Amino acid sequence: MKTSNKLLLGFSGTLALLMLFSAIILKANYNKGITNTDNHHSSPDPLQKAETLQPFQVLVITNGQADSATTVTRQEQNENGHTTYTQNINNIFINKGDGYTLNHHSNVTLQQSGDTLFIRMDKQADISLTCPSLKAIRNSYCNVSMNGFTLPSLIIQSGPNTGTNLSGNHLTSLTYTGELANNLSLHGDNTMDSVKITMGKGGSLRFEDIAYKAADIRVDSLQELNIYGKAISCIKQIN
Repeated sequence: MKTSNKLLLGFSGTLALLMLFSAIILKANYNKGITNTDNHHSSPDPLQKAETLQPFQVLVITNGQADSATTVTRQEQNENGHTTYTQNINNIFINKGDGYTLNHHSNVTLQQSGDTLFIRMDKQADISLTCPSLKAIRNSYCNVSMNGFTLPSLIIQSGPNTGTNLSGNHLTSLTYTGELANNLSLHGDNTMDSVKITMGKGGSLRFEDIAYKAADIRVDSLQELNIYGKAISCIKQIN
């Protein structure tokens, strides 16, 4: 056998052994869960905090930022050009739960007095709050979404340029008072017996397929009004 052929066979054999050895190492690392694939969900957010709160019944939310905007306008480029859309910011998601907890990104200041919890949003970010019940919400320059509660009554007072979104709640009585340019959305999976709504100028009111027994709705120069399904037949008067 020629020397060149011997060298070629030797090189091929060495290469095959190296490939086999690499495959064995990769298999072992895979079994241990070691991969080079990026996993963006594996590392916890270092700024994310979960706090256990004392029981409360009244929630007061304020925006402590220099810019008190609750929406931001953005542009996206697509195949048809640019699309402009409005996105809510400074959102508070309130969900029914057995305990009192708050999840945030180190962007809030908390204070509690009696049965009232004060939350000030110091930086732009969303927060999530869990509690078993609520009696009242006072909101200033933030957006509130409330989901999954069964309550005898709920009082909501919204300052200017705020949004309130209710879904999956069962309320005997809802009383809502909104100042200038506030937005109230009541989704069809809510149930309510009595609804009392007062809105300032430039507001937006959205009623989906909700049946209720009594309603007192007083508005001043609405910017937008959307009423669907059973909600239309239940309305007797809008002032």
